[in-house]
Amino acid sequence: MPATEKRYPDWVQKYRTQGKTVKKKGDAYYLYKRTSKRVPGKKYPQPVDTYIGIITPEGIVESKKKKISMTDIEVWEYGFSKAVMDLCPEGWKQPLGDDWEDVLRIIICDWSERSWLKKEGIRNKDDFRCQFNAQAGSLSRRIFSKSTRLI
Repeated sequence: MPATEKRYPDWVQKYRTQGKTVKKKGDAYYLYKRTSKRVPGKKYPQPVDTYIGIITPEGIVESKKKKISMTDIEVWEYGFSKAVMDLCPEGWKQPLGDDWEDVLRIIICDWSERSWLKKEGIRNKDDFRCQFNAQAGSLSRRIFSKSTRLI
């Protein structure tokens, strides 16, 4: 055995086969599948470890977690829109009357391209008699003012 190779207990050592590696963290031993991949700009292939499970004296306790493909995932913003909706002051809503929610949705969708608010359900900007940039500025000042008073 080379001087740099780690020595594990026999019940762990038997799982160190070709293509597998063991890592110790604290008193626990973890089994990984070891492969490698080429990385542009690197001279040698880089190791890639995939977790298999924890090694116990009784055997391997395999992970039940499954990897899912992230290629078909769409990420939509939620927190920003929700926070602005919740923090919207009454003093900003009142002058807009019943249209305040539609105006706010238009402003949020302009600020946040990936908002959870659906653009299809929002009326057209031309249906309103207001300056949206001025309303957005007024809203942000009021929310900031309201939040600094809470601190």
